[in-house]
Amino acid sequence: MMNTLHRAYPLGAWLVGCAAALVAPSALAQGNAPGWWFQVGAFRPNVDTVLRIDDTGGANGTQFDAESALGLPRRKTLASGLIGVRLGERWRLEVEHFALNRSVRQFRITETLVIDDTTYPASALIDTDFDSKVTRVSGGVSFVKTDTAELGMVIGAHVTQFEVGISGTFSAGGGAPATLRREARDVTVPLPTVGLFGRVDLAPGLALNGRADVFSLSHRDIDGRLLNLQANITWHFTPNLGIGAGYRFTDYKIESGDSEDFRGRLEYEFRGPQLFLDLRF
Repeated sequence: MMNTLHRAYPLGAWLVGCAAALVAPSALAQGNAPGWWFQVGAFRPNVDTVLRIDDTGGANGTQFDAESALGLPRRKTLASGLIGVRLGERWRLEVEHFALNRSVRQFRITETLVIDDTTYPASALIDTDFDSKVTRVSGGVSFVKTDTAELGMVIGAHVTQFEVGISGTFSAGGGAPATLRREARDVTVPLPTVGLFGRVDLAPGLALNGRADVFSLSHRDIDGRLLNLQANITWHFTPNLGIGAGYRFTDYKIESGDSEDFRGRLEYEFRGPQLFLDLRF
């Protein structure tokens, strides 16, 4: 069964407000040429996923740890990319994207799982695909900005697409294996966020920077929560080129009880080190 959840929340109004807040100040910044920065990196998170998919009749499915119950890998290296532009002296825009795709084939489960209205018995052989694509869009303004330090606020959105597909076979008493129905979900959730960012120079070319984004809201039949934390250190060995290393922590929680599109619970946490190349001009 395939369902798609597209929850806009007040996201359209949120992003329009962000754009309006940024365009006017940038138009006044005639004396400051925009600066651009690009980051291409590798992120190696440790992933924890809790999933429950309920059926449309109101019965709860099984809540389980997807890495333990379905055999999904807990660690994987993935590519990430970021582009940013400074609009005048104190204003900025950033867009970041990365994708985490995991799959496992013929994993023998050790407990019975009820997903939507399909029951996968213990000892069934299960194929699972769990893909997520994350895009972060934000606009920010610096309250404090000196030659060696910066502190500001950001508003924006984390837009995450989750695609989950589960299928399998089961053989009882040595008989021919029976094919179990495939259950799938395609869930796109845009979460508006507010946060802080900062930077302090430790030495010429060496800087410590970080950011924190948060979201918590109950809207109609959806409860959502997001926490995103990052801390990085960068070294620019030329004025335009540098390398960086840091740590990222992101925690999602999405729960729906009444929606016809999606009923259930998804908790998704990933945390780990990252390395990146930083280009500025």
